[in-house]
Amino acid sequence: RLAETLYPAPDAIARVARFAPAVLELSTSDPDAARITAEAAAELATTVVAAAGPRDSPVSWTGRLLRHEGLRGLLADELARRRPGLRLRSPAGDGLTGAALLAAASDLGLYAGLLRTAGR
Repeated sequence: RLAETLYPAPDAIARVARFAPAVLELSTSDPDAARITAEAAAELATTVVAAAGPRDSPVSWTGRLLRHEGLRGLLADELARRRPGLRLRSPAGDGLTGAALLAAASDLGLYAGLLRTAGR
């Protein structure tokens, strides 16, 4: 019944994502939740490594789920195992701070093709 209800739903991803905070909370006591969390960290590490390309540098995170120390620690461990040069560090500010810094930058560097600033 779950598959019949969930898979055809236009918001299937959002519905499944609503379970993420509960899974993270259970990850310290439930083996299935721990496995799901470890798999999520591995998938995130794959994305980070792919996005970084050949560059080794500190990388940061944003979002509610990565505030969870367990997931963040697993991600840091995965990055250290796969690409020691990609070091996970805490954000220097929040998303609004980052947006303001990008908007004020005269050289958008890697982001030049991705961002548009009103008035420019």
